[in-house]
Order: sequence, then C-alpha cells, then structure tokens
Amino acid sequence: MARRRERKRPSPAIPLTCQVRVMKEDPEWVLDHYAFVASATTNAGLCDLVCSPSMAVAYCPARQSGHPTFSFSGVSVEDLRAYAAFFLDAEDEIVVVVNEEERAVVEEALTVLEVVPLWQMVFEGDPATLPATGAERLTDDQQAAIRALARAAGRSVEAEALFAYGPVWGRWRGGSLTALSAVGLRLPGVVEIAPLLRHPTLGADEDLTAVLAGLTRDLLEGEPSLRLFTLHPQGEDERPLLAAGFRRRRPIYRMRCRYGSE
Repeated sequence: MARRRERKRPSPAIPLTCQVRVMKEDPEWVLDHYAFVASATTNAGLCDLVCSPSMAVAYCPARQSGHPTFSFSGVSVEDLRAYAAFFLDAEDEIVVVVNEEERAVVEEALTVLEVVPLWQMVFEGDPATLPATGAERLTDDQQAAIRALARAAGRSVEAEALFAYGPVWGRWRGGSLTALSAVGLRLPGVVEIAPLLRHPTLGADEDLTAVLAGLTRDLLEGEPSLRLFTLHPQGEDERPLLAAGFRRRRPIYRMRCRYGSE
C-alpha cells in the first residue's frame, strides 16, 4: 500500500472552477469523465485531490482488499507521472478507469500491468416503452438472497451497501433471486447502474432485462432528466441491455498499473 506522505491539502481556490461548473451543467462531460467526477464529488471525502493548471488528479486509498485508485482530468503525461511519484512508491499498484484519450496518457506515464476493456452503455430509450417486467423492488431484509446471488455470479457484493444510493431491483424464480440491478454511484445529473447480476444457471437474458428496465423506469419517474449508464465487458452479450434501451456510448478501460517499471 502506498506510503502516506505529509502534505498540505491544495487550496480550495483550485484551477478547476470552470470544470466543476461543467460537471453540474453538462451530463455528457460527466459521462465522459465519470471516474474523476465521482472522486471530486460523491467520493470527495475519501480521496485526495491535487491540481495544477493542466491537470487535476484524485487519489483514493485502497478500501478493503482492493487497490488504491487514480482518476484525473487533463492529458499531461508529465503531470500524471509527477503525481504518481508524489503518491506512490515504485512497487505500488494502482487502478485507473479512463476513456480512450486518457488511456494513451496512462500508457505513457505509468507501467501498465493489465487492461480490462469495457463499454459504457447509456440509456437512450423511452421509459414508457420499456418492456413489462416481472421484477420488483427489493428490501434490505432480503440481503441473504442478494448475497447468495452474488456468490453464484462470482461477485463480491456488500448487500447492505447496495441500498445506499437508491432502489435495488430483483427478479425471482421458484423462490430464488435470479437477477439484480442497483444504483452504484450518483453524480451530478448522472447515475451508474451497478452491480448488474444474473444467476449463471437459474437466470435468463429476460431476467437481466427485467431488472434493468424496472430500475430504469423507477429512477426516471422521479428524475426524468437523469442520464443512466452501466459498464459492460467488451465481447460479452449485449442483448439484455439493448432490450432495456441501453446503447454503446464510448469505450472505457479499467487499467491496473504501477508507477515504477515492471
């Protein structure tokens, strides 16, 4: 884990005033830079934000068994490398979630160990035409079923935490929870749907569509202007998401990196 260095927090008068304003006014910019926006807004209390005139970087220490994360706004290779040196030791690993342009910056500034390509899929449908679903809102007293589904799907999920940002929707078959969708992150004007889970043997494509459509309709009934997105592994079947009105918007890359050389 990275060594915590003694340092002063940057002044509140950071050179990001115009970007913070854009965050709140332009959902498309938020979608394109969602990882940085999350660190600078929703998760600001968990992260350190440092800035220069050409780049802002948010460093979020590791929680539980994960790696610490970097997110940034700007395309300066030199600045990213300098901030990595400030926060990290040479052997430390970091996870960075970036768009296409930012990926090139990371590849030049850091040593890349692993790249997971994803699609950011954004809801572009009409809530009124979403398919009727057999899905329903889940309650926090159904956490045992949620944990059983997560185990079957090979995912690590904190069942209680799923209800922190909004409703959780599920689909039942024969007394077993076969699919689930939840709100993973709330940003200015934008919501990420995560996790999106399907039981590998009991669940069907229509179950995944059902929980995604149910949650989408639920969220947009209260806030019609929200933009909704989910991250989907490239190469995996997109049909359940397409059936719920989600479309590819841009590639996103989850990159595991090291500051020093391999």
